[in-house]
Amino acid sequence: MAKKDKLIPEREMALNLLFENCDIKSTDDLQEALKDLLGYGIKKMLEAETDEHLGHEKGQISDSTNSRNGHKSKKLRSHQGEINLSVPQDRESSI
Repeated sequence: MAKKDKLIPEREMALNLLFENCDIKSTDDLQEALKDLLGYGIKKMLEAETDEHLGHEKGQISDSTNSRNGHKSKKLRSHQGEINLSVPQDRESSI
């Protein structure tokens, strides 16, 4: 966290929304929300890595012979428990 337990306003706003919308009332509820947050964050990073690797975002036309080719299911074990991920693939299997 930033400076002695003080959150930056954007993070505090996001966390407030998380608590309000996910009906977090117990530590188990919090663990499930953290697990979802971790899985979502990893998915976004994998998608960004694929964009970088291919040189274009999803839906854009490219001159490259390589392109997106669906997703593959993977399971990740974390402190929050097992997380099911959808890992992006490319045609040349070069990621």
